[in-house]
Amino acid sequence: MDDIDDRGIEAIGECAEHNAVDCDFVLGGLCEHCSVWKQKDQKRCEKMENFTKIDTENLMSLSVRDQQVYRATLNRMSVWDYLVQCGVALDGHFVFTGGGHGNVYVNIRDLNNALVLSPLAMQMAWEVREERIDAIVGTPHGADTLAVLVTYYYTQFTTWTPQILKPLKKGNKLVWYKDHGTRVQGAQILQIEDVVNSAGSLCEAAEFIRDSGGLPLGFFTVCNRLSDKNPGLEALQQKLDVKYAYALTEVKAENYSVDLMKDPSEQCPHCAAGEQINMRVGHGTKFLVQIKGKYPDLYKKLKG
Repeated sequence: MDDIDDRGIEAIGECAEHNAVDCDFVLGGLCEHCSVWKQKDQKRCEKMENFTKIDTENLMSLSVRDQQVYRATLNRMSVWDYLVQCGVALDGHFVFTGGGHGNVYVNIRDLNNALVLSPLAMQMAWEVREERIDAIVGTPHGADTLAVLVTYYYTQFTTWTPQILKPLKKGNKLVWYKDHGTRVQGAQILQIEDVVNSAGSLCEAAEFIRDSGGLPLGFFTVCNRLSDKNPGLEALQQKLDVKYAYALTEVKAENYSVDLMKDPSEQCPHCAAGEQINMRVGHGTKFLVQIKGKYPDLYKKLKG
């Protein structure tokens, strides 16, 4: 990485002491301390389930030339086509986080490979380069890796070095990882999301940030799924009461509300047609468990 400048991966300094990325979110070789820590405590690093998992080897192999090549790849095709090519834009019968059903699912959290995520993160960082950002927050379980990469590229395009603040989901509420809650006070924060459906996760995180004394400036998502529950970025911006809202791509997709007190086949055409539910991504398995006793015939059809 000799071709990265003095704000690049090899030369950030003593992470937390210099307001750079925390050791726990190390991209690999961020500073002497991070490198030594990973080498001496590799087993611990592998077991930290709540921490961002990044393909360090691939990220460290990204020279400036590599970055230009991968960004050019994204420029040659739409973001949506790129997601399809990466195998994370899927067709089928899916159950979303909010309980709705639909035929399109974008599973960006499967892209743990930093090399594949980098063009997306680079484009996101470029779009917000003129915004003064003190900290970047990734939505728990979905945008951790993406938030780390956006932060890195943002430091390449600006003179600012924002912190990465990590919220964790504990039961039904959000809590800050370690002492991150003490760093939120007064910070202007960009929220990073992989996919927005009804914006429930974004709203929860924005409220949590405000309650902690931070200022949510706006959010950036890779894909905004338009539906009756999500009419577009302008409406989401007003809903979250933030300065700006960005999306790399928007796609019109179904989102049928399903009330389990009623027969799902009367509410969702995919259930009515007996289309098998995808249990690999989304919340299909949970949905099947919920209907198994009450609608056994439908359960058998949807399970396949």
